[in-house]
Amino acid sequence: MNAHDMHSLLAPYTLHALTDVERRRFEHHLTECESCAEELRGLNETAAMLGVALSRRPPAVLRERVMEEVSRTRQLPPRVGNHRRWRWNLPGTPLLFLAAAAVITAVLFTGFTVFSSSDQVRHPDPQIDAVLSASDARDVEFRLAGGGSGTLVVSRSLNKAFITMDGLPAIPATRAYELWLLGPGTPRPAGLMHDTRGSRLLTALDDATQVGVTVERAEGVSAPTSAPIFTLRLPG
Repeated sequence: MNAHDMHSLLAPYTLHALTDVERRRFEHHLTECESCAEELRGLNETAAMLGVALSRRPPAVLRERVMEEVSRTRQLPPRVGNHRRWRWNLPGTPLLFLAAAAVITAVLFTGFTVFSSSDQVRHPDPQIDAVLSASDARDVEFRLAGGGSGTLVVSRSLNKAFITMDGLPAIPATRAYELWLLGPGTPRPAGLMHDTRGSRLLTALDDATQVGVTVERAEGVSAPTSAPIFTLRLPG
């Protein structure tokens, strides 16, 4: 993903519409791109100001005054012929403008609620950040036959991988999804997931050629008790 592509992720980032991998990569980009960081700060500040403005109730008499002005202000007929720049020339324009501004503010605030002023840039895990930004990082997107999808990013030079999964079938609270590193030797446990979505950093890949997932006890086990519900080849 080049720098231009990373800049284009600002909008979906603020809308929380990125995958975990994309989000972490963009957060790494924010630490290096002052332009995107400054624009994000500006969006957060704007959202905060709009929120404050919307939280202040207008005087009760304002609506009466606006409606009074509207009732006695004749609408102009549509212009025909020579089109010139339209100018405010109606009596009571300030009140009408305030009313329109209030509506616009409400609409904008609704659209920008995702830019919560407290939603600051999260600090990514340095190990995950290193994997995602590694020069030899390779991505693998996958879909599971039983439901769910995910992304695997592998850096053989770092001997690590980062996997994120979403939409897995629901399991009881007494069970967990357990990840395994599979290869020539005994399967090695690589972490637990207790929800239908989550992510894990896989370390010490060594000679592992696949990552697999089984459903185990909530506390995890030292060796798989059933066949994996899926396996995925580790690139590289």
